[in-house]
Amino acid sequence: MATATLTNFYKIRGGKTKEYAVQASVDIRRGDFLTCNAAGAVGQAIALPGSNNTASSTSGGSTLILVADENFTSDASGVSTDGQGRVTIVVRICDDSFETDRRIYNATAANAQQQDLAYDGTSYEYVRYRGATAGDWWYMANTTTTGELIPQDKNKESAVTDNYGIVTYKVAQANRQQG
Repeated sequence: MATATLTNFYKIRGGKTKEYAVQASVDIRRGDFLTCNAAGAVGQAIALPGSNNTASSTSGGSTLILVADENFTSDASGVSTDGQGRVTIVVRICDDSFETDRRIYNATAANAQQQDLAYDGTSYEYVRYRGATAGDWWYMANTTTTGELIPQDKNKESAVTDNYGIVTYKVAQANRQQG
């Protein structure tokens, strides 16, 4: 069973895969929420917070989402830094078959439990959390409503009363990236 501590936990299932160009100077990790810029290149949906052990501002419910299916770091030209010269990344399209398991976030740990969410179609925003270093981050579902992620089920890998519990989500149809 996953522990009730604030750690990077996520799973992704379903969703069609597609390749997208990558924005310049980004460090994308598998499972990151992504958006497209005007040119159609992807990057992280929310900027990384400047301080360790803090969460970003919430997404605000307006971001269209894709999810990274692989790690990708790009240079100032948008080319991969792995020496292979790649300029595209495989992403998952958030369609009807896509689900993701994420930890719940609230600034008060006791308010980030499975029992703190409604399972009635209410949508929740996501945040980007920075851990102990700038190289340690992940996306979580916030307890703030009017967002992109709709809880589907309480994940059995955490107990109902675990702080930073784990929940299975679908992406609200209005917030899905069209692939």
